[in-house]
Parts: sequence; C-alpha cells; structure tokens
Amino acid sequence: MTDSRHYPVDTIVAAARRCYIARGISATGMQEVADCAGMARSTVYRYFPGRDDLLVATIKGEMEQLNKRLRHAIWSSDVIVRFGEELMDHVISPARDAGLLQDAVRPEILVEWVYRLLLSFLTLPSNWVRSDAQLRATLHALLVPVLLK
Repeated sequence: MTDSRHYPVDTIVAAARRCYIARGISATGMQEVADCAGMARSTVYRYFPGRDDLLVATIKGEMEQLNKRLRHAIWSSDVIVRFGEELMDHVISPARDAGLLQDAVRPEILVEWVYRLLLSFLTLPSNWVRSDAQLRATLHALLVPVLLK
C-alpha cells in the first residue's frame, strides 16, 4: 500500500521536472510548478520551503532513477558477469585455496568491490593516474593489501 503522505511530494517533483524540461530551471517558479501539479502554491511551499529545495529533490530523484538503470545494466551485463567469473577462477579462488585471501569478506563481495573500484576509475578518470601503466600500478598497490593477508 502506498503511503499517502508521499503522494503530494511525488506529484510536485514530477510537475517540477516537467516544468524544468519545458521552460528551463531559471524560468520555473513555484507558481508554475503548482499550476502544473494542479495544486495551490501554498501546498508546494508546505513540502518545499524554497525553489532550491525543490530543485535538489528533483535532481536527487533523477539521479536515483539513473543509478537504478545503470545498476541494472551493469549487473545484468554478460561481459561483467564473465569478467567476474574469470576473476574468481584465475585470481580470487586460487588465493583463497592457498590461504592467502582475506577471511573477513566473501570472495563474491571482493569481486564486486573490484568492479566498483574499476568502474570508478573508468567513469571518473583520475587527475593523477594518467596512463594504463600508472592505473595498473595504482590498482595493484590498492588491491593487493586489501585482498591478500
């Protein structure tokens, strides 16, 4: 069952999004959002004290949706899954079998952590790591102490 207290917030944010797209952020005021949402401006102000609060809530909602789509695309990718399996087969499992792997975290969590680290370097390039060789050296320096005893 949906919590009825969130319905006005969702309606307002959806209206703000439509207004921002149609009119632009700077041209969208609380009255335009209220009109688009079909409610009084005072109602909009009850949930969002100012324009910045509404803009932040709208951007946050968009980022959450983007994150959800991105997460689904990444974790359902055959390439990602195969890479994880290979990492387990060629690196994580042998280290675990030799008693070298950290005991505190399950191997599949370590594989996910490696993915997240690599993804961060790929999607948000470093200001200091500028070559593949530097990236390999950096990952080695960061990963080995965490993964192995």
